[in-house]
Amino acid sequence: MAARHRTVLQDESPAARAAGEALAGARGALGALWVEGPGSKDPVAYQVELKEAIARKETAEEKLAAISAPFRDERVRRRADLAAVRRSLREGEALVEIARVEIGLSVIDNKPAHDVALIVRPDGAAWENLGPAEQTDRLVRTWRTELSASFEQREDPSAAGRLQSAGIELRRAVWDPIARHLGGARRVLIVPDGPLHQVDFGALPAGDGRFLAEEAPSILLLGAGRDVVARGTGAAGAPTTARRGMLALGAPDFSARVPVAVAQAGGMPMRSASSTCAAVRETVWASLPESAREIETIAGLLGDREPVTVFTGAGATEEALLSEAPRRRLLHIATHGFFLGSCGQDGEDPLLRSGLVLAGANHAGSPGAEPRASDGILTAEEIVATDLRGVDLAVLSACDTGRGAVEVGEGIFGLRRAFEIAGVRTLVMSQWPVPDRQARRWMTDFYRAHIIEGTPASDAARRASLALLADLRAKKTPVHPYLWTGFVVAGAGD
Repeated sequence: MAARHRTVLQDESPAARAAGEALAGARGALGALWVEGPGSKDPVAYQVELKEAIARKETAEEKLAAISAPFRDERVRRRADLAAVRRSLREGEALVEIARVEIGLSVIDNKPAHDVALIVRPDGAAWENLGPAEQTDRLVRTWRTELSASFEQREDPSAAGRLQSAGIELRRAVWDPIARHLGGARRVLIVPDGPLHQVDFGALPAGDGRFLAEEAPSILLLGAGRDVVARGTGAAGAPTTARRGMLALGAPDFSARVPVAVAQAGGMPMRSASSTCAAVRETVWASLPESAREIETIAGLLGDREPVTVFTGAGATEEALLSEAPRRRLLHIATHGFFLGSCGQDGEDPLLRSGLVLAGANHAGSPGAEPRASDGILTAEEIVATDLRGVDLAVLSACDTGRGAVEVGEGIFGLRRAFEIAGVRTLVMSQWPVPDRQARRWMTDFYRAHIIEGTPASDAARRASLALLADLRAKKTPVHPYLWTGFVVAGAGD
């Protein structure tokens, strides 16, 4: 889908342009209709209207696909074999691709699903059976549960103990078998599958009060192992022109007319929201005071190197993002993010269940609101229709931007998938709610290392996390992962 999108954007024929515009319009209409919700409409009539909008989008996609195939660059990536992948690995890199497969000795076996890891280095490859998929799912679920619970109960030593135990068990089952084959790699490219997408491996305990981030190599997430081959072909969405400048958008004015009930977790303002579909339209989104300072700090940090265009407050709108982002090399978005596990609507599209919250979002559910007007809720579906091939790096400084619908064999459908399809080469996103103040400090350290010092994004992310961790230890304060990590890097453009 990403290759098709990029190829069509590069096709200057009138037919391709018309088909691309039709698809963009269909995506926008579907996104607006979904956010608007049934309101005062008859629920049955609304479901019919929603299905028709989905059908129009799918028809537009089919027409576009017929015009844009075949894909020369994409064929290079798709046909790459193990030898080509090994040749494409850089010095000090190892690739870990995890797949969920059925394992059985005969056709009459039950063939339970197992998680299997392929570890590839320039000098060889190895397999590891990580165990039953049911076990992996349980370990990830338990660790994520204890991660959240222990942050809410930071003063309770037993909660920290439960998190430690859950993390050790998960590390021993998944990471330790892989680590035996890394051969001293300095950076690991990981392609997770299933619930392992929800794990920040660096946050797992390594023993003696330390974490994997302190001992393991830096980690970069990939959508597929063959992406390492695409790094040298342009198939990964490399920009066709050398663009400069950053778009820094954040601290949106969600609503000046609706009182803000500050959403908190453990007493801290968080860049997050946990709600149902109706709640996205009806939620009173809390302001994020540190995000304005974050934007100001980053703009000052990069201003001497690249031009920075800033949109905050009432100017941090969908229109500003969608119109300005295609013209920039760097994107920084500091706001709320959301992911909804289920909406209870027919034809649920995961790209409609995740997104970013921008200016005016507190009025998204207002009676009589114009469906096609900016509602402040930018869904992943709308991002897909945007040409972001010139963007080298997009940083989503918002909670839950890395989450999405977990589909075995399909990665995560959500903001990550949307930005990748749109053409962004490297993404920085969050795996869980990030405290506002810590997010600002992490981002400042990340940009200083990556943009100013030229450190690869995955290494810069590791350095930013370790700097926060060192500060917490120096102050003898709790070192809960929510306070020093959670941002991960994905993409073949690192």
